[in-house]
Amino acid sequence: MALLSSLGGIGYVGIPGVATTILGTSVSAPGGLNGTLGATTPATIAGTTGTFSGDIIGGAVGNAAVVTLNRAVKLDSTTSGHKVGVNFSVADGVSNHRSVLYLDDATGDTVIDRASTSGAMQFKIRQNGIDQFALSTTGAATFSDDINIAAGKKLAYSATAYMTPENNSTGAEIATGGSLIVKTGGTTTSMTLDASGNLLVGTSVASGRLHVRGTGLGTYTAFFETSAAGGVQAAFYTGASGVSYGYGGASTAMYLGSDTGTGRSINAGGTINASGADYAEYEHNNGLTISKGSVVGFKADGTLTLTFNEAVRFAIKSTDPSYVGGDTWGIKDAVGDRPNPPADDADQEIIDQYESDIAVFEDALEAARQLVDRIAYSGKVPVNVIGATAGEYIIAAESGDGSITGVAVTDPDFTQYKLAVGRVDKIEDDGRARVAVIVH
Repeated sequence: MALLSSLGGIGYVGIPGVATTILGTSVSAPGGLNGTLGATTPATIAGTTGTFSGDIIGGAVGNAAVVTLNRAVKLDSTTSGHKVGVNFSVADGVSNHRSVLYLDDATGDTVIDRASTSGAMQFKIRQNGIDQFALSTTGAATFSDDINIAAGKKLAYSATAYMTPENNSTGAEIATGGSLIVKTGGTTTSMTLDASGNLLVGTSVASGRLHVRGTGLGTYTAFFETSAAGGVQAAFYTGASGVSYGYGGASTAMYLGSDTGTGRSINAGGTINASGADYAEYEHNNGLTISKGSVVGFKADGTLTLTFNEAVRFAIKSTDPSYVGGDTWGIKDAVGDRPNPPADDADQEIIDQYESDIAVFEDALEAARQLVDRIAYSGKVPVNVIGATAGEYIIAAESGDGSITGVAVTDPDFTQYKLAVGRVDKIEDDGRARVAVIVH
């Protein structure tokens, strides 16, 4: 081993085959240090103070360059306390070692650290000895405060999975190649925005753009208030006894089930308004084709007829009802369940199956629909009678071919009155009479 003291020259050059060591309380190497070629022991620097302005080279030929420092090499300011430090013990890339680069005001507040060859590489930003940001090769980055992203820039995982902050042009964006899932309690999926744009709450299978599943019987699935103290404006409630899905399968703007205990579907605090002008009910028509506004008869079995002698009473087919009862012809038991449409990104095989299933369902629904007609029981309806005047009665009569027709009578006797289906209150623009419905 070559033992060199502090000479203050242009630098230190080791003796071939012999390890080089510089010792001294003050070590100065303005030209740097060259370790010994061929030496298997690395160059060693020891001292409490010193300056180095050149390269520090050590290690044997064929081996990785190795320098062991017995203390940190630092750039230090005694007036402000700021420093830049490098501190490493063994750095041959094989042995257990620790290496540190730090910048700090007092205690190493900015740190790049590696504990060992098998340990995690870390980058930390510290304030007063407390981690503010930490990045490790074996774990996720951690932050102790907000993360601010410049407008127009992205926090990106890939080209299709990223987040951008809100800005004046596009607003905030969150992009994902699949579903966006919100979990609570660590593992419980509370909400999902799937790849088709459907929002799911409390369920994993979408039946529409918004699918919300309640938490159980006797609970609200959705609750709307006008204000904090304004009370309920609208609510969807799952009855304590359960819910019945007894509605028909015909296309509509809204399907609404009922409480199995009370049978109720709607509790309204005000009026229920509709554009139609009569109340009607579905009646079985025996396969007949009946025009709106026709005078019809009821047979003894309660089904419709257009033959006068078969009828035991008479009525008018509705044209524009506001409420319709007896809507049981298209329920699940009669025509089955309406198929749910597939997701936008569904396989073609699933789409083809849906198109086949919905065609079968619609055919069955239409076949059932042809067997019923809406008959007016109250309100105002047009009737297919021409030449009447306001105030007259429309009574059922037998035509020459035995079918049912309607005629206007000004002052009916009691026998005629029993055949009345309405009293004329005005004449429509097409010449037909509009009547207030009479039911006997």
